[in-house]
Amino acid sequence: MTLSAAHPVYCCPLREREPILRLAKSALVTVYPLPDTRLLMVVNVHAVNFSLGVDVYSKQLLPIGDQIAHHSGPVIMAGDFNAWSRPRMNALYRFAREMSLRQVRFTDDQRRRAFGRPLDFVFYRGLNVNEASVLVTRASDHNPLLVEFSPRQT
Repeated sequence: MTLSAAHPVYCCPLREREPILRLAKSALVTVYPLPDTRLLMVVNVHAVNFSLGVDVYSKQLLPIGDQIAHHSGPVIMAGDFNAWSRPRMNALYRFAREMSLRQVRFTDDQRRRAFGRPLDFVFYRGLNVNEASVLVTRASDHNPLLVEFSPRQT
């Protein structure tokens, strides 16, 4: 979820259907103006969960990659990536590397896991991470990730 006092200058919803359950999974790409005239891209992702192999999973990342590749400013990409298998983790890390995104590290990592792997991630570029924490709750099947960023000097 993104909370912002600034109004977005661009918004692009992306959807992909899970092949087995036919549930729609989505991503939302939003761009916000920063005080220094740069534009911040925020990508919220709920990745495909029920699919055989990683083809559909990787396919969902393609239009997100197109959006990020054409954006020259800072980027935050976060959400439920459903990266519960080694092939999914590899696909996600490969995608992040190709987009020049870094992964936020949590010192007390209380992210929810499936098969020993975290489901939720935050990736970024062109920013500094000031603080990163996981809020433990029983209100959801995922623990919220709280990350404070500051602009990186250009």
